[in-house]
Amino acid sequence: MERTERRYLNAESEDEMVVCGYRPCWWRMGLVGLGTLCSGGLLLLLLYWVPRWSVKCTCRLVSLREASVLLLQTTDEFRTCYRVRVRSMEAPGHDPLAAPHPGDWKEPACSPATPVIQRAEYEKDLLTKTSDPGGVQIRYVDHQEVRYVWSPQRQEFRRLTALDQGVPCSDIHEQHAAGLPARLQEHRKLFYGENQIDVKVPSIPHLLVKEVLNPFHVFQTFSVILWSCNEYYQYATAIVIMSLLSICIALYFIRKQYTLLHDMVAAHNVVRVKVYRGNGVSEEIFSTDLVPGDVVLIPIGGMLMPCDAVLVTGTCVVNESLLTGEILPFPPSLPLPLHIPSPHSTPSPSLTLLASPFVWGMGFTADPLRHRWEGDL
Repeated sequence: MERTERRYLNAESEDEMVVCGYRPCWWRMGLVGLGTLCSGGLLLLLLYWVPRWSVKCTCRLVSLREASVLLLQTTDEFRTCYRVRVRSMEAPGHDPLAAPHPGDWKEPACSPATPVIQRAEYEKDLLTKTSDPGGVQIRYVDHQEVRYVWSPQRQEFRRLTALDQGVPCSDIHEQHAAGLPARLQEHRKLFYGENQIDVKVPSIPHLLVKEVLNPFHVFQTFSVILWSCNEYYQYATAIVIMSLLSICIALYFIRKQYTLLHDMVAAHNVVRVKVYRGNGVSEEIFSTDLVPGDVVLIPIGGMLMPCDAVLVTGTCVVNESLLTGEILPFPPSLPLPLHIPSPHSTPSPSLTLLASPFVWGMGFTADPLRHRWEGDL
């Protein structure tokens, strides 16, 4: 592994990983195919068990800018390796949090006299802005439900963040509290996807292949062949019967757990919410269409919050007993006084967690009670 190509994902954090870029090499893939035929499929099975060998035997090392396959290795004591594919999509611009044009942006009602400040530096470093009307190609990878986007400036893949990290409270009130236009909502949805926890139930053939290719069952297969060659047919038959029963029981319980988890999440995954679009216009949408920056209007009778949010204006009482174990509902505080925005404070005191029932809500004067969504779950 060349040190010049050594990069890190989530540097200096618990989930830090070393990342290297690769591209498929046709002559290496041909040799692997030949070796698979000569070994009766054992070489392919070995490469399936060891992703690091699979990448090195079928791909060549290149820079991250040219890579179509990434090899990720954790920096903990386990040194676990993952193989992920680089994907691309076309979007109107590189920046998912790009502010609309000055003519389309209105001052929020909570701070009408506050001058608009410039965007934070973290936004400029994360993704490059573009004015290309025809769209640009965005390279990204998805690993363990986290998206990493290619940064042309830093020449590395960086974790896609939203408004929940590094955003000062002044930006929340001045740039993200006046309602998100529909066109910007569609643009951000390209990057962040749907606002839901997607628990996919794998098919039985898929689970069967993963279970059969387990090293233990492969060892049992060789044991059956060995005992059969020595004419111990009864012992070989007993191994086959016990292995089949073990596989069937494992498939049943694994699929049952997936189904239970899917049904539990699906029961609260999609709700209808009302969002504020600015200029006194509101729209009712599904919670799966929410994106970072949407302003959610909370009704007086309360609602089930389908995302993490920050209280922007008004007051409410939140019941988070199912998530935090708190016995009594509590009123979340505003991230800062409405008339004195602090550019250095953070919105963490008013964070409302996903699936928190709102007992009741009330707005100030003519302003609706709003919650601004922070980011993906």
